[in-house]
Amino acid sequence: MISARASLAATAASRVSLMPVALSLCPRRLRCLVVDDERASRVMLRTFLNNWAVSCHEAEDGSEAIQWLEEPGHALPDFVLTDIEMPRCDGLTLFRQIRSSSNRAVRELPVAMMSTCGLQELDRTFRVITPLCFFSKPIDLVELRRLIEYFRAQLDRAPRTERPQDAPDVHD
Repeated sequence: MISARASLAATAASRVSLMPVALSLCPRRLRCLVVDDERASRVMLRTFLNNWAVSCHEAEDGSEAIQWLEEPGHALPDFVLTDIEMPRCDGLTLFRQIRSSSNRAVRELPVAMMSTCGLQELDRTFRVITPLCFFSKPIDLVELRRLIEYFRAQLDRAPRTERPQDAPDVHD
């Protein structure tokens, strides 16, 4: 039996062009840190992002994500996509930890948030913190694709000295 989440993903996939991005057209793959306590959500997001030439590293909650971000020895992601409601360390706490990091590169990471809560329910919260954007779950894949194209355009506009093309891609 197909789960409701898998059914939603299949329905969404039928509405979005999932044509893979030609890697030869990209100077390097974008990198994303996907943070969600639901494994099925991470797998679905990774599948779509990989089709759009985005490498993903995954974390189950904010604690795991911030620990990975602060560890040396790997390339940082170009952006973070995090769920808000997670056990141990939620997305709002993760956002605050990213913004207060002693590492400037971590502190300046763009953060997109997602939640099953509606935007109206989070209105008071978003007056205090300002994520780059917000997605209601299930994520509208057209909007997610627009976010990817926004980041790709930002990367294309960055001066060569700011483009870490020699950095290894994030694979998981």
